[in-house]
Amino acid sequence: MESGGRPSLGQFILLGTSSVVTAFLYSVYRQKAQVAQELKGAKRIHLGEDLKSILSEAPGKCVPYAVIEGAVRSVKETLNSQFVENCKGVIQRLTLQEHKMVWNRTTHLWNDCSKVIHQRTNTVPFDLVPHEDGAGVAVRVLKPLDAVDLGLETVYERFHPSTPSFTDVVGHYLSGERPKGIQETEEMLKVGAPLTGVGELVLDHSCVRLQPPKGPGMQYYLSGQDFDSLLQRQESSVRLWKVLVLVFGFAACASLFFLLRKQYLRRRRERRRPEEEFRERTCPEEDRPEEDREGPKGACVVCLSNFRSCVFLECGHVCACTECYRALPEPRRCPICRQAISRVNVAGRAFEIGLVRADALTVQNKATKALGLVRTSEQMLRKALMNGDRRLVERSKGGQRPAASPTDKPGNLEQVPDPLWASVSQTVNEETGLGPLCGSFQLWRL
Repeated sequence: MESGGRPSLGQFILLGTSSVVTAFLYSVYRQKAQVAQELKGAKRIHLGEDLKSILSEAPGKCVPYAVIEGAVRSVKETLNSQFVENCKGVIQRLTLQEHKMVWNRTTHLWNDCSKVIHQRTNTVPFDLVPHEDGAGVAVRVLKPLDAVDLGLETVYERFHPSTPSFTDVVGHYLSGERPKGIQETEEMLKVGAPLTGVGELVLDHSCVRLQPPKGPGMQYYLSGQDFDSLLQRQESSVRLWKVLVLVFGFAACASLFFLLRKQYLRRRRERRRPEEEFRERTCPEEDRPEEDREGPKGACVVCLSNFRSCVFLECGHVCACTECYRALPEPRRCPICRQAISRVNVAGRAFEIGLVRADALTVQNKATKALGLVRTSEQMLRKALMNGDRRLVERSKGGQRPAASPTDKPGNLEQVPDPLWASVSQTVNEETGLGPLCGSFQLWRL
């Protein structure tokens, strides 16, 4: 699309898509930033003897968002691993995952795909206790499966590859799915593992409980990392989403600026078009700036710089300036119709300015009429000279009759005196009306 034209459908689609993606990324960034801000403002409480006194002094015996670190201890019974001996925990997750190759009809490639075909999670009540032995305080953890980051450790993992037969291989290629095998995984939260809990801390009678928070932007964490590592990971995620928002936001702003600029250029060009057309029709050639001068409307067809001033006879074309006419090779021919030039009439500078200011069609009609009168006058002069009539000579300046040379020959227009040509010019100006428009319309022979 040319500069300043109408925007295309693809540009509008690009602008809409980038705007929607930017809005989506910004919403995710705001959520991540709010979560990181709430996590950074969470109150860190030491798991010790003074825990109950701190909660009893808090409003409602509750801390809305608190951080507490300790070790995992089961309340009653524990969960034993199905594959590892002497491995006990409080949360157990068994997963069966199928791996297969799927044929992509678009890229014509086999892509790796996985799907969970079975998953089971077992839990038992557990507490968080201080890492030091002998402390008599414990925090009961409620709803551990609602935590965003549940720090489970993989204790067993095995891949069982499939062994298809030849018939199965053919069927897999025809169906577009080729199984690779099944992966069996066991994850557990072991007894005694360090755990960082972030949530609502409540004192209920003599029991301290850690439960999911209720405030907006507050998430429930049970992570195997310490609090500083957890906070740093959240801030890194916020920075990543911020960069994505800036990139797509810049793309949306660039697309919008590009479309607005094209609309502005198009409207400015539409507003300036009538002014340029009016200036081209009314402004004289010598008053125009150098960059705004255009040759095709009034310039010589040969040099495209000087104004047309020569009328070629007998074809009648007005298409060249005096300098280009003198530079034409012999025999001289009209640059338009290639007809031989028998004689030429040249208009003065006043006539050049008049042609620029006058309407093109009107000037052409009057010039044609003037040319016809010139031809008629030449025929009359030729006839008068052949018959020896000298009445036309009486219309010359001062009314004096020029003396004839002894070498004059009847019918030779080269012998016609200049005052007689002035009389013909006066007749043309009176008949065509080009005199008031162009000034003195004087004709002479090269």
